[in-house]
Amino acid sequence: MSKAETVRRAAQDLGKRAEGVKRSVEGAAENIGRSGAFRAASEGAATIKEEIEGHSLGGKVSMVRIYRLKKIVQSFPPMSV
Repeated sequence: MSKAETVRRAAQDLGKRAEGVKRSVEGAAENIGRSGAFRAASEGAATIKEEIEGHSLGGKVSMVRIYRLKKIVQSFPPMSV
């Protein structure tokens, strides 16, 4: 058997093994994605992200505006009906 033939067969064997590993990893990834723990962790991370973004500078600025508006409204005399 020549060196070229040996290298060709080794490359084919390596390709087949890589394909098998790929299928195994894809199957494991699908199982992980379907698991309830992974879904719960993903949803929890999304909730935390939303909370952090909601309490950023934009959220604090709007609270200051609400406080100021409240003071302005309270400064007006009560309306009689």
